Amino acid sequence: MKFEININDIKKLISDSEKESEELGRIVNPIFEKYTLERKEILEVCQIGKFVYKIVEKPQPPAPDFIIKHKSKLIGLEHTRILTKDARKYLKIVNLVEYSSKIFEEKYSNLTISAGIEFKNDELEYSQKEKKVYAK
Repeated sequence: MKFEININDIKKLISDSEKESEELGRIVNPIFEKYTLERKEILEVCQIGKFVYKIVEKPQPPAPDFIIKHKSKLIGLEHTRILTKDARKYLKIVNLVEYSSKIFEEKYSNLTISAGIEFKNDELEYSQKEKKVYAK
């Protein structure tokens, strides 16, 4: 097996990487200049910056809120909520929805569906026993 390296491909990868680094810097550096952040927060800003960098289009409703390009695929993103306090309530509902999805997939493994679920508030409290009832 002969393995060849195309120097032009390597140069393009380096050039693309440098361009991405510069553009990402324009997104995150103003935040770093304005705030003194802990290591964890720096990582969070970098991750969000990478996410913002991948946005290639902002379509008009009813299309997704954002179109992101990832590994040559276009992904539609519908943003619904940013949590700022007491995420426990929200995460409890997410846990219930994920559990319900798992049960559905086990029961109907041959179906592919897309579903939207909306909660008007995140006040749903349930025990582990009730979780199984709600999920079905």
